[in-house]
Amino acid sequence: MFLHIGTDYSVPVKDITLILDCEIELPESTRTALNMVKYIDTGDTRRSAVLTPGLVYYSAIAKGTLRKRLKAVTSCKLQVTSS
Repeated sequence: MFLHIGTDYSVPVKDITLILDCEIELPESTRTALNMVKYIDTGDTRRSAVLTPGLVYYSAIAKGTLRKRLKAVTSCKLQVTSS
């Protein structure tokens, strides 16, 4: 299953480690760690950061919206496998 995170980008759900809200003040240590990792901007603004092993995707889509999409995708997967 894939999660659409904006523009032309989708990420395999199994690769998502964390989704961060970029609209709040992040601790200095978190910002430093994010700056050390290779990244892709998927839009003009950075509303959220989707962390995968070795890569960060900055998305213009809010964390809450991505969370709802992730929940919908994973619940569909569970429904299909339980049939």
